[in-house]
Amino acid sequence: MNLVKIACAAFLASLPAVAASAEGLTRTPWQMQMSPSIKVGDRKIAPRITASSPREVQKAFFESVFLPGDLAEIPAADKGWSATPKVDTIGFGSLKSSRLPNGVCYTNGVDFTYFQTFVDVPENMAVNEFSIRFTGAMDDVALIVLYPAGSDAPQIVEGSYVLHSRPGSANPGTTADLASLVRPGRNRVVILQADLCPTGNILESAEVSLNGATIETQPVAAIPSLASLQSCSVGGAACTNDLTRGYFMSERAGARGAILLHEGSGDRPVLHVEHLQLPDGKSAVAFRNDQGRYLRVDASRNHEANFTAESSDAPETRFAIAAALDSPDRDFASFTSVAFPDRYLRHQGYILFAHPTNNTPLFNRDASWRIVDAR
Repeated sequence: MNLVKIACAAFLASLPAVAASAEGLTRTPWQMQMSPSIKVGDRKIAPRITASSPREVQKAFFESVFLPGDLAEIPAADKGWSATPKVDTIGFGSLKSSRLPNGVCYTNGVDFTYFQTFVDVPENMAVNEFSIRFTGAMDDVALIVLYPAGSDAPQIVEGSYVLHSRPGSANPGTTADLASLVRPGRNRVVILQADLCPTGNILESAEVSLNGATIETQPVAAIPSLASLQSCSVGGAACTNDLTRGYFMSERAGARGAILLHEGSGDRPVLHVEHLQLPDGKSAVAFRNDQGRYLRVDASRNHEANFTAESSDAPETRFAIAAALDSPDRDFASFTSVAFPDRYLRHQGYILFAHPTNNTPLFNRDASWRIVDAR
């Protein structure tokens, strides 16, 4: 059964006809999750192909790797996702990280890894081209699935498939033009990457292109050594740019991490920020109060974040810096727990927690922080 479902006519009819600037065009950081199990024995994969193989041979190969039921198993947008090693480009895996059992390539099963990003397209923007471009290594093959704005139905075209590429490849794999599937609003892009050989499992970089230009994620804010961290939003309201009144990261009695209301032009709650370099090369920070106690995620207390640690040595006190999940400008950032990488530092009921994202607007705002220089 052919997996491809083409709805070009309906989507082309819905596209705006007037071109616009890129203002308002945004993309969220990449997220990922591994398949809970390796698929063994449920498919007979066609012989190995190359980029020069005839089109019909490539088509048969792709459709032997990706079955119709695989689309239904793509995780929901709000369940189980965590930040990729490099949120702008992915940076997943290595040439020795396959989970497949030892054996011959293409015979030992398929191991799926899922990646997602959301592309917000302004109402008045004409979409003339939309594609996903892979640079560097990608092992072994990928299927790009699009959920058009306002739809929960996964869509693909024949050119949604991309064959593997090697490290340092000068000829990146690129999907066909997917513009016919894009609508104004929030479009969900999912990469279904399949590992077929028991050696490497890697996806170095995926770029999202619209009208010939790469869509960048929101830049990560610089974080000074003394900073006030203002909650992007409270109660689900839109993110605020108001510095005269807002909720700032601080603590309640008993060293409990919290956000506290600050009004006026006086001193805001200030935290000392210790910058750290993690073994994988990523940047991280630790937050310290004036009493010398560090913010620490406590798994025994529903992953509350409290100012209880004496040092920043433990991974529970360290937070990786990520692009803000929601922000009105570039002065915002989000933070993931180094000890619990699938969890973002957020507030809930005015208390600080490290929670896994559900990709709702409420969560994204609760996990985004304005960085105010307090030096």
